[in-house]
Amino acid sequence: QANAQILFSGITSPVRAGGSPEQAGDDQTAGRLAAAEGFFGAEVKAEWLAGNPATLRLVQSVGAGYDGVALESLPDGCAVCNVYGHDRAVAEHAFMMMLVLQKQLFASHAALRKGDWGWSNRIQSELRGRSLLVLGLGVIGREIVRWGRFFDMEVSALTRTPSTERAQQAGLKEVGGLECLDDALPRADFVLIALPGLPETRDLIGERQLSFMKPTA
Repeated sequence: QANAQILFSGITSPVRAGGSPEQAGDDQTAGRLAAAEGFFGAEVKAEWLAGNPATLRLVQSVGAGYDGVALESLPDGCAVCNVYGHDRAVAEHAFMMMLVLQKQLFASHAALRKGDWGWSNRIQSELRGRSLLVLGLGVIGREIVRWGRFFDMEVSALTRTPSTERAQQAGLKEVGGLECLDDALPRADFVLIALPGLPETRDLIGERQLSFMKPTA
């Protein structure tokens, strides 16, 4: 619609020709949300909705999760949408981080800047043969498993809903439930969490769980 009011997580912009975004702080968000028809952002706080924004028709999360949206405070008929299609980008980022750690990139960079070429020995340290434990087998989790197999890692996975079908979808022989986490951690060199933010998945990894892992993990 030509004059629809769209609020972009702290930036509000009337959708009209020549319109330019205008910065708004959190203290102004509630007032502007009261007149908005759409909201794009990572979270919608309950206090922002205290003014009963009856015009709000769409909340578009900018990620796969929408646990930052106060669903119970939204007006009736307001749709909430999330984002898909970024599974490869997330997997790529995850493996970038694993390679940085495995190759000790920061230490190598610091050594090279000092003229120490001993860093080149770290090139020999590979992901191949390392144990990767993936928690969660949604679209992102399955993509991470696929990348792990490509790197010839020993890949295992745990999920909230283990089944033969889930294992086959991920290309694994079997998968376990999250209740098997304590038994799986001692074997893992890397643990990658690809689970939704739910009460049963919060605080899944803490000091106790980390104590089960290898010193080199």
